[in-house]
Amino acid sequence: MKLYKDKETKIVESKLKKIECDNCHKFIQNEEFYYSVLTFHMLWGNDSAESSEYLDFCCDKCLIENLSNYLNDAGKTYNYQIEKCFYIENED
Repeated sequence: MKLYKDKETKIVESKLKKIECDNCHKFIQNEEFYYSVLTFHMLWGNDSAESSEYLDFCCDKCLIENLSNYLNDAGKTYNYQIEKCFYIENED
């Protein structure tokens, strides 16, 4: 016979509430386009995951400023992936 003990478990769920531009620090408004950027390199094998950096930009100007800085310091990472996204606020 198996005897069980009841245990109450609390689950914490993270929901996106706001997105802040990593360049000008303006909050991206509901139903606006923004850019999500991932920079990384693959020089260290599996440990390269530590080089990953996620950034968000509110407009073309902020993205271009960051990309310009990135190109001036290209030794830091070798990949710059840009995704254009549409932000919709969570209602709860």
